[in-house]
Amino acid sequence: MRGLAAVYRRELSLLFATPLAWLLLAVILFLNGMFTLGVLERSGGDVTATFEAMLGGTWVFWVVLAIVPPILTMGMLAGEYRSGTMEYLLTAPVSDGAVVSGKFLAAFTFMAVMWSSFLIYGLTFHSLGTPPDWPPLIGAYIGACLASGLFCGVGILASATVNHSIAAVMIGFLFNVSLIVTPRFLNFAPSEDGMLETVLELGDVMGHFHKSFNIGLLDSGPIVFFLASIGLLLFLASRVVESRRWW
Repeated sequence: MRGLAAVYRRELSLLFATPLAWLLLAVILFLNGMFTLGVLERSGGDVTATFEAMLGGTWVFWVVLAIVPPILTMGMLAGEYRSGTMEYLLTAPVSDGAVVSGKFLAAFTFMAVMWSSFLIYGLTFHSLGTPPDWPPLIGAYIGACLASGLFCGVGILASATVNHSIAAVMIGFLFNVSLIVTPRFLNFAPSEDGMLETVLELGDVMGHFHKSFNIGLLDSGPIVFFLASIGLLLFLASRVVESRRWW
């Protein structure tokens, strides 16, 4: 546990020490604010509807989820391999799983901080006398964090498999897009026996989000799906790191 905490603190400090992270955070917060004001105006001042749209109800949310996590995680393992510092890290008294998990938690923390801006918006509207419906807002925030964790896990796994950060970004982004987009094709190309629909529905990230978190319902099914998926991705990433000791 101490090894994991050490990796987490190191990676988090490195993450927030880079201009790219702060620039990314500033751009996302600016866009979130602008889109929130635009949706609020179009909804006639309906604060609750605005938050429902911004946290899962618009393409902006899913584009951010597909792009930002791979950018955050692109150099976490690939950069270590390319610079040669991974050898020193793996010889330290810390397990492969702790290395992977610590780096994942740093990226996850960044995403959680980024999405917390909507909680601040909610508190601001509340203080102005137009409180949002808090259960859906809090549920959507939790869902956004869990979905971010899933996509960060994809980014960590991608970063573990290559030596180049750009390649890690591209692999992570394409996989994230496939997770979001592929289930949407069910309406256009249904299978005869329904097996394909069943499989894609089980892995439908957007579907799990909308049927639970976006309506303020913390259903155990979607929670287990996201946590299990994150666990599987981190397990695979740690196995890749372990196998690369012998490359």
